[in-house]
Amino acid sequence: MAATVRKPLIRQILWPKKEPTYGAEIADAEAGLQCITFKGERFTRKADIQKGDQVGRGHEYDDEIRVNNGWSADCSRSQDLDSFSAAWICAFGLGSVSTGATGSGYRHTFKPLDIATSPQLPSTCVAELQSDQARYRKHLGCIVTDFDMGGGRNTWLSGSYNVQGSGKVTDGTAIVVPTLSSASPFRFSDISVCATGASGATDRVLYLRSFRVKHANNLLSDDGYLCASTLVNSAPVRQRLEVGNRKGATSMEMILDLQRSSVALDTDYEAGTAWAVTLTCVGSLISGATYNEIKFVMPVCYIDDLVHDWDGDVGVGKLTLMPHYDSGTSAPFNIQVVNNIPTYLSAAA
Repeated sequence: MAATVRKPLIRQILWPKKEPTYGAEIADAEAGLQCITFKGERFTRKADIQKGDQVGRGHEYDDEIRVNNGWSADCSRSQDLDSFSAAWICAFGLGSVSTGATGSGYRHTFKPLDIATSPQLPSTCVAELQSDQARYRKHLGCIVTDFDMGGGRNTWLSGSYNVQGSGKVTDGTAIVVPTLSSASPFRFSDISVCATGASGATDRVLYLRSFRVKHANNLLSDDGYLCASTLVNSAPVRQRLEVGNRKGATSMEMILDLQRSSVALDTDYEAGTAWAVTLTCVGSLISGATYNEIKFVMPVCYIDDLVHDWDGDVGVGKLTLMPHYDSGTSAPFNIQVVNNIPTYLSAAA
């Protein structure tokens, strides 16, 4: 009988501050750490191994030449979406934030970083304590490469994201484990939708069955290994991890109940009518009259793809909205999160 292999319980420590420069370690004792615990795949550190070949008759095996040309590291996560996880994903997946107090919490407005000014997204550290290892492994130079957020009827909102690091790791010896960062996940049933068309009025009544917002940074993963790189175990680690071409890398996919949605999808699609769409989900109470919240805002977007389908006798429309640059907000879209964390992306000492 085959043995049952269980996924290890992993505690992950997330730094909301950014590294002073890419791959520079943030101190263990920095305040404001976030802590999550999950069962799943750990951060994977990879070596780029190149091997020499024996040549000649009968020598089809690797020879004694074996060189590590570079370290890399990555991690993939899927989880129910709350205000803490959403803000951290947006901070290191979009790269720009403005924060203001709202009641007893803080509203963080995240936008894609203008790569004409800086192609290097802010990076951070992620530490893991695995149940089968009695130490924290601290991964440096971590950036969210891509993410998607969304949900459907009778579900929590969920978020999936990939993180890539420099390949450099240290042991966290002085990490003070914070209280688990937790808020109730956002519920799909708590979403409100505001959509306007060419007239500017709230004249597009969208009855959502499900939605997903997707964003990818198309990071230039292979371009960060520079001459005179820092060596770890005689192999280089990344010195930078910059954003590539993000054109078409962001979208909002929706499935609508057409019987209840008062919008002529075909007319807007064929005419190229611009929409402005905001999805708002209010979650659990922080204190007083302030609630955890997430808001997806696309001030100017167009239907890029449209498919009519049927769910039994109910007509459904599957559409993909693509954001365009909006001069009013100086961004193609933004994601706003309300929680009780005062800052994201402040520079660590």
